[in-house]
Amino acid sequence: MFSLLGMKLFKKRNLVTIDGNQYFKDYLDALFDMYVLVTTANSPDVMMPAYDINGWYSIFFLVYIIINTYIFMSVFLAVVYNNYRKQLKNEIKKLVYMKRHKMTQAFHILKVEEGTKFVIKNSHWRELMNVVAPDISCSHRELLLRILDEEQKGYMVKESFLRMADLLNIK
Repeated sequence: MFSLLGMKLFKKRNLVTIDGNQYFKDYLDALFDMYVLVTTANSPDVMMPAYDINGWYSIFFLVYIIINTYIFMSVFLAVVYNNYRKQLKNEIKKLVYMKRHKMTQAFHILKVEEGTKFVIKNSHWRELMNVVAPDISCSHRELLLRILDEEQKGYMVKESFLRMADLLNIK
């Protein structure tokens, strides 16, 4: 819209740029000049031919810069940020699903039947912890075991085992 308005304002005045080219000669040229203006890369080069003719023309360019900088760029940034957040959220969901799936697979490999349910014996869990996290102290391992084996029955059920990865992340 500002490109068209700029063409109407400046095309008939036979203004030339520093390079000697006609100022705002067609829509694509005007669009490019306005893009350069909003990036503030060479904004004086875009504004000066019109400013040299009449200082009031600078109001056109200032209004354009203000609208683009404070309204459109804010909207653009908000859209980019929301898309980034959605992508990050989907990635986290995928990682959580994969972690749960891997923990379920590990449970099915280590499980034994205890009465009517499948469980992991504390002795198997200790062996697993020696392999998976050898740098954890014995007291830390015992604390984790007490948390996971809530009723102190000597084994843990699937739900408790699935929480193990989260507990290992706690420092």
